[in-house]
Amino acid sequence: MMAKEGFVEEAYWEDVYKREQTFPTGLPTQPVAIAIPHADPDKVIKSGIAIAMFSQPVRFRVMGSNEADELDVPVVFMSALKDFKQQTAVIRDLLTLIQSNTIITNIYQSRSPGDVYLAIQQGTEK
Repeated sequence: MMAKEGFVEEAYWEDVYKREQTFPTGLPTQPVAIAIPHADPDKVIKSGIAIAMFSQPVRFRVMGSNEADELDVPVVFMSALKDFKQQTAVIRDLLTLIQSNTIITNIYQSRSPGDVYLAIQQGTEK
């Protein structure tokens, strides 16, 4: 969908896959595990984040684990950032967002893109 919408070149996914082999992005968050895969910006056309939700979880290796620990991940935050310097800040912001059990639960239980947006918006209002 990100390629179809003009955010990334088709080859971006190969870079994401290769990076995931070396630097896994699965996180054992509660109540739902997530992953935040991404790649270098050379194949990014315009910055964006997509959220994928799977009816059958996808296996991801755990971020920072020396072992081959794996998680069943039903929610993926896929980032495509044109400016490499943005990656750290965006990942930090995503990690802050997903530390809220309420927000991640509401995202997971969403049934439409509008519901996901609403869950994030309501969870970040102060």
